[in-house]
Amino acid sequence: MTASPRRNAEKRKKSRLRQLLEYAGVWLAIFFVRLVPFRASMAVCRFAGDTFFFLARSRRTTAIDNLLMAYGPEKSPAEIREIAKRSIRSFFMTCFEMIWITGQRPGEKPEIRMDEFELGRQLIREIYDKAGGIIFVTPHLGNWEIFLHLARLAEIPLTIVARPMDNPLLERLVTRGRSASGQRIVHKKNAMFVMEDALRQGTCVGILADQSSRGIAANFFGRPAFTTVIPAMLAYKYNRPIVVVACVRMDEALLYRGMMSDPLWPDLTQEEGAEVQRLTEAMNHWMETFIRAHPDQWLWMHNRWKRVSRSLSISQ
Repeated sequence: MTASPRRNAEKRKKSRLRQLLEYAGVWLAIFFVRLVPFRASMAVCRFAGDTFFFLARSRRTTAIDNLLMAYGPEKSPAEIREIAKRSIRSFFMTCFEMIWITGQRPGEKPEIRMDEFELGRQLIREIYDKAGGIIFVTPHLGNWEIFLHLARLAEIPLTIVARPMDNPLLERLVTRGRSASGQRIVHKKNAMFVMEDALRQGTCVGILADQSSRGIAANFFGRPAFTTVIPAMLAYKYNRPIVVVACVRMDEALLYRGMMSDPLWPDLTQEEGAEVQRLTEAMNHWMETFIRAHPDQWLWMHNRWKRVSRSLSISQ
């Protein structure tokens, strides 16, 4: 039995009291993070991640199930469980890092450092100058919010598509933090017109495209996963390349390594439907490659394969 649209709408809508309590909780967390030294904050968020892993049974189960589907016998049950735990730690670290980065803490404030940033900046500028715009796709890997600041440092005009939160108070707070990078943030709903206008004007667009979405089934870890076709459609319509990027966390505080795919150019001599499928498959391939390199930094607790049968493989 499926829930009615009305019931779903009621489920999504939170009471004013709950919104205020969530907002207060987040502000307390922000206050705490800005109060203590950065390394101590990281230790606390690792503890918070482990606590969440222990208490949030459904999220833990989803993460472990996804890892089992992705890796199968490649990894032992102990390895799977450890990756799932470290993945949740990574999510909490991302939240804590962004509080530091966007905060106005006086005195000591670590700066973002990017390994081989100048080389990456030059590569992106070359692609941008040739294409007049880029469609950036990034997975929830490492710290995906860092890309906003790196685009500013690389002097790349960027419009980011983000899913709005179901708490308007938190949404305004998060949007202020994201907008501090100087980039334009638009909500996912009705964002197609804004993205098309941005590409026409020579602005790049950025999309988080690794979650289950209405679209087409494309290979992801050897299984069909419904994936958004928006990046591929925009690439074909405006003859712009897709570039998959990720910022993974290094051992040293606030030091990241950038990962970037080859530019995925559309072949305008081919039929649009076939090209959309090819580009989407290629996009997923690059995201999978990055995730396999750093599996403990991807958001495994999202139900990536929820729209398809978990028993299927792409070869069936």
